[in-house]
Amino acid sequence: MIIKTRLYIARHRIANRTLDTLAVLLGYCNDRSVNSGAPGDGGGYLHWRCALRRGHNGLHRYRNYVWNEQRDVEYAPVPLTESMPSQPWERHSTHTRRQAREAIEWRKVQDEKRAAIRAERRRAR
Repeated sequence: MIIKTRLYIARHRIANRTLDTLAVLLGYCNDRSVNSGAPGDGGGYLHWRCALRRGHNGLHRYRNYVWNEQRDVEYAPVPLTESMPSQPWERHSTHTRRQAREAIEWRKVQDEKRAAIRAERRRAR
């Protein structure tokens, strides 16, 4: 079962990396709204990529959502007079290896903080 899961994740990572490379080669901005695996670092979803062409002005856009360089995501519908910007490929919501490592590190730090709070409460009794 573990091997099957690992193959599933590996296949999605390879597909995402291939599609990202293809998007960059074909001139898309391809910025993402979530860069690390730590919660709170950016908004949106892992599979969101900027669907605008490289060198665009203004905010990055994935369909009806936009974000700035600080990864603050807002709902901003595309006007009905314009076509919906979209890359021709959809990514999988699978962490990259770096994102997975960062998420594990973030969880370890959170566990240590909770353990310190519990220890402090025990000492206070």
